[in-house]
Amino acid sequence: MHWAWAAGAPESSGNGEPHRNTEGTSGIVDLIVHRIRLRPGVTPGHFETWVRETDYATCPELPSVLSFSVQRVSGDPSAPVHFFEVITVRSRAEFEQDTTSPAFGRLVADFGKMAEVVDELAGVRVEPGYRAAVG
Repeated sequence: MHWAWAAGAPESSGNGEPHRNTEGTSGIVDLIVHRIRLRPGVTPGHFETWVRETDYATCPELPSVLSFSVQRVSGDPSAPVHFFEVITVRSRAEFEQDTTSPAFGRLVADFGKMAEVVDELAGVRVEPGYRAAVG
């Protein structure tokens, strides 16, 4: 599994500019987006079951993770991307610490058998953003 942050790769905002952590300037600091391709023979349904039952269920064991969701893009085996995931974390440093945990290690091992991250974008939200009121 390719995790640029976990592997110590240079930080990037996805546009060639260095990622700048502005920890402490807001409650939501960093956003990570991974584009995911399934390995041959892995069905979208199998991967989605794992996401629901294991990936999402492990998030409470990773204190840096504020939100996490996986979105289906395509079920076509020849598609360049099948899913993408969006992870909001408190800070890069806290997330890096979480990547050394046994819980994260289990996720990496399971994920690597089913899929690969083909692209990563990471950045800091331009505050305040927009969110519609619900309810």
